[in-house]
Amino acid sequence: MNRYFIIDCNYIAHKARFSVGELSYRGVPTNVLFGFLTQILNIAENFINPKMIFCWDSKESFRQQVFPEYKKKRYQSLSPAEEKSLYAAFDQMNLLCDELLGEMGFRNNIRQPGLEGDDLMAKIVLDPRYSSYFFTMFANDRDLYQLLSPRVDMMQAKYDGYCSYVFHFYGEKNFIEEFGITTQQWVKVKQIAGCSSDEVPSCGRDFKDPGNIIARIGEKTACSHLLGKLKPTTKAYQRINSAEGREVIEFNEQLVKLPHLMTKEITLQQDELNFDNFKAICERFGFNELFYEKMDEWELLFNND
Repeated sequence: MNRYFIIDCNYIAHKARFSVGELSYRGVPTNVLFGFLTQILNIAENFINPKMIFCWDSKESFRQQVFPEYKKKRYQSLSPAEEKSLYAAFDQMNLLCDELLGEMGFRNNIRQPGLEGDDLMAKIVLDPRYSSYFFTMFANDRDLYQLLSPRVDMMQAKYDGYCSYVFHFYGEKNFIEEFGITTQQWVKVKQIAGCSSDEVPSCGRDFKDPGNIIARIGEKTACSHLLGKLKPTTKAYQRINSAEGREVIEFNEQLVKLPHLMTKEITLQQDELNFDNFKAICERFGFNELFYEKMDEWELLFNND
């Protein structure tokens, strides 16, 4: 069975932004580049001949077009220093996506206007053409639980020291043990409970006045409802089944279901990895230590395309 590591690149990039700290070369920030490449090497060191697919968020968002509050708070109230760090990270992410990964020879490097990396990941793993493939999603987004199956799992990296990671796998069986429902039902859970980090409204709140909590409905309560364990006398049950609650649940589907309807078909390609180009990139950004201390590992990765 073909195995691919399908990577949420924005997740890795932001992990690098916070874990690597301040790093620059000739006055240009390089912390995201360094952390991103280190993470690729960590995968390569732990798994034989890994095939990688890189999925990126778009700057534009179809979801924000229908719901302007979607992820709105994520970049609000930043200090000048935080804003500077964020935009430096975005510059490095664009450089990786638009130039560097392609120069290295990674051909499955994907971004589509208006869409998130999650949409691209979902489009690939649900494509019937790849039904014989095994996918490991390198991500930390609970929305992706809806994609877990016998051939799709999730790998999360727990940071342990300077650019060192411990890998943790989470699969369909782990999900069922934790929540007691099927992964296909997770979409409905997110429709009911919403998502505080993405500002997706819970049906337990007043849609027109989100600060007004009518019933406290989280993921566990939503799971209980789907399992038929929620008593009809509870506020949560009554809210979920009310006209207002059903309206919010229906509205949320377009925000939480993967992939988004506008996601275009993605055809996987064979990598054409180029070790010399990678070496030149390391020299360009002052990553000589990263390159030479792990040169054997890098050669193994780039010679196993």
